[in-house]
Amino acid sequence: MSFSVVIPLFNKAAYVGRTIDSVLCQTHSDFELVVVDDGSTDDSVHIVEQYSDSRIRLVKKSNGGEGSARNAGIDAAKNELICFLDADDEWAPWFLEEIHSLVSRSPNAVLYATAFSVKEQDGSLRQYYQDGIGRNLANNGVLNYLGCLAESQFAISSSSVCVKKRAMQAVGAFDESLKIGADIHAWIRVCFLGHALYSARPSAVYRRDAEGRSIDQSGLHGKRLAFLEKLLVLQSEAPQGGDVLVNLRRFIAFKAYELAVQSTGHARLDAIAIVNSLRKYLPLRLRINLTLGRSFR
Repeated sequence: MSFSVVIPLFNKAAYVGRTIDSVLCQTHSDFELVVVDDGSTDDSVHIVEQYSDSRIRLVKKSNGGEGSARNAGIDAAKNELICFLDADDEWAPWFLEEIHSLVSRSPNAVLYATAFSVKEQDGSLRQYYQDGIGRNLANNGVLNYLGCLAESQFAISSSSVCVKKRAMQAVGAFDESLKIGADIHAWIRVCFLGHALYSARPSAVYRRDAEGRSIDQSGLHGKRLAFLEKLLVLQSEAPQGGDVLVNLRRFIAFKAYELAVQSTGHARLDAIAIVNSLRKYLPLRLRINLTLGRSFR
């Protein structure tokens, strides 16, 4: 079973070598590694070019953002199973082996993922596998991703996931207009197509201790609102029946509430309109806050 590993790269010279090494050290060695340079201006490309492993391919493009780089990686991928890894994150040596096991168990799934750990700024390592994820994970490994989101549990990291190429193509891959939440937006649409399989074994590391990891604060509220607006569109695309649409609306209501509390100006007013239209999907305590007018102070 062969995988295509896609690493979007932009000015990560301090980390990309470590990230690539974590791929080359995989116990499952049947893969190609597609590194997509998104117009880096530091030594990132030079570091990638020092590797002689024939499984590594470097794709160069002008700067278009992370979503654009990931989409270029999807286009360049030769295999149906595509794994994503950010250029400052890393995998445990058994990550691909764990994904291989999931695919073998359920070849008809559209998405496969593992639990992951978070390397905090202080150097501590925290396993990201909370109770809310457990409640949405069946004994057979099927993950209710929308159920997780409805409880504000983000079970899938962009560095702990494997998606079928045809599924990504069917949903239009990553929305390059989104500056926040493009990965979540993509996983939701993919999960509309079929089921996701999940391993509770932490097999990837998301590094918050890497420089440049914080979100660009310029126009932050507008970026969050754009993400919300994209989520609202997904309501018409969600499968009918079951709890998918209800869970999606719960997630939208929560994110709108969060934005309304944090934002000012038009983004705040738009978020209030969204959260009021979906207020019945909020937890009781937040509905009480809305009624008492405490939410948006």
